[in-house]
Amino acid sequence: MGRAHDELLELAPIDSPDFYINDPHAALARIRNEAPVLRYEHLNSWLVTKYDDIKMMSRTPGVFCVAKGIQLNDARYGNITDSFFPEGAELISTTDPPRHAELRRVIGPAFTPRVVAALTEDLRIFLRGQFDALEPGSEIEVMEELALRLPIYAVARILGVPGDNVEDLRLWSDEMMKMGAALSPDELAEVATSFGPMNDFFLDILKRKRSDPGQDLLSVLVRAELDGKSINDANVLMLATATLVAGNETTRTLLGWLAWTFATYPDQFQLLRKDPGLAPAAVDECLRIAPPVQGFLRTATQDTEVRGVPINAGDHLFMMYLSANRDEDIFPNPNTLDIQRKVESGHIAFGWGQHLCVGAALARLEGRIFAEELAARFSELQIARPPTRIRSVLQNGFVELPMRFAA
Repeated sequence: MGRAHDELLELAPIDSPDFYINDPHAALARIRNEAPVLRYEHLNSWLVTKYDDIKMMSRTPGVFCVAKGIQLNDARYGNITDSFFPEGAELISTTDPPRHAELRRVIGPAFTPRVVAALTEDLRIFLRGQFDALEPGSEIEVMEELALRLPIYAVARILGVPGDNVEDLRLWSDEMMKMGAALSPDELAEVATSFGPMNDFFLDILKRKRSDPGQDLLSVLVRAELDGKSINDANVLMLATATLVAGNETTRTLLGWLAWTFATYPDQFQLLRKDPGLAPAAVDECLRIAPPVQGFLRTATQDTEVRGVPINAGDHLFMMYLSANRDEDIFPNPNTLDIQRKVESGHIAFGWGQHLCVGAALARLEGRIFAEELAARFSELQIARPPTRIRSVLQNGFVELPMRFAA
């Protein structure tokens, strides 16, 4: 395809975790301008980097489907995502319309604005307890001591499971996220077989929900119907697991980035301290700058084109949110964090169209509370030591984030 194409490929090895850790934004900006739809022959894939193209693909599921997988590993090995779930389960993230909407309606009652808003005070009280245990000025590991527990507590409330199972819920969520790790097929298959205890945990709680249901998601699933009959256990386990992973990992990553952002952009933190009403905008600007996932895959169902580039039926396309959220045509000064930014178009960190994350409102609520409490308690945030990033082509976050919070 020519020297220029090969040079761009060398700039952006999208199936290497190192690319994401080593500040990919200069390379992505060049690709957006020179080859916004870039061919990756060895994965039978295209890298799509422009905001408008990703939005178009996201709202055209008949042409760009999820049924062939949503991870880069699905392009590499075939659809491995579905192998992480019980036989007979219909994974909501790899199901296209109209079935996707039918599955989404099943869990919708657990994520209504009223249900999410009702959690506000409880989540704030829980987070304040976490902050009370911190010693201002001492080094803390943000991911372990702060970012971990609030999302698990919140998702436990949504699911209706005991909140004291923190370590188990964390383990299962982390294992599930290995779908996007740089692992061999055998390693991925081994991970996929490790969820027996999680399935037993959820099935045991379901037995109790059938005799004493509440308003939580598992109670909703107990009462739910799909195709005119009660939803099967495989789909219950799939929906519960998908909620656990999406509600935990994405938000944990968001909270880590919020803390990092306020330390890296102290002027923005001081703006927030002066005006706590900026917290929702701060959360969204952080999501724009640092989306919790790098992007997701689609597969062309027919011969088509994106930005005039011919795409063959069966080709995979990697929609890179990390790039789209810094598209110069959409966001002026895209590499600058500005919590007072006036935007006509919002970020796509939570996806777009039919597959917009069902838990986005909950994640935003947790992020807002976290930002408000940081600004109310501390005068300055500092990075204590260089953080450690997650090595993944899917997750965009931290393993460790050592910081100090000044009173």
